[in-house]
Amino acid sequence: MNTYEYTSKPYLNTKRIASEVATWLSDSYGGYFVTLNTTIKDTIAFEQQLSKLAHKLNDFCLGRCYKRREKRLKIVACLESGKVNGNLHSHLIITYKDADIRRSYQEVNAYIGKQWHQTIGQKHIFSGMVDVREIGDISSRVSYSMKDTDFLLRNDFLNVVVL
Repeated sequence: MNTYEYTSKPYLNTKRIASEVATWLSDSYGGYFVTLNTTIKDTIAFEQQLSKLAHKLNDFCLGRCYKRREKRLKIVACLESGKVNGNLHSHLIITYKDADIRRSYQEVNAYIGKQWHQTIGQKHIFSGMVDVREIGDISSRVSYSMKDTDFLLRNDFLNVVVL
């Protein structure tokens, strides 16, 4: 997948990227749309936190199939900088291909909340830090996550896609 298409202007064409990501995810059986907030502004540390969560979630949902490297959840994370305080947040689109997932929506919702609060080191669970929903329409979730607009390639604006 070619995720970087440059035009004569210094813009990324996120509409095309969103379309390709939605196509890649379209063969899914089901999934989740997750919004995660954090109290940090360090992008690298935030990506590491997301990576830890992805590993734990794959292990929780797929068990031995994941450990034997037979199956994996498809996870797309779009990182954004908060407009008010500059803290980072992310939209995750998590999908799976077949009915092998061993957990219900309620179990996954509770697990993500617990693991995310442990990962970011919060002792008290705040309701605004994690929001887990069933996937719904994948294309609209991808468009929302990526804000479906072109954006300048500048250091002061963050909208990163992590596959």
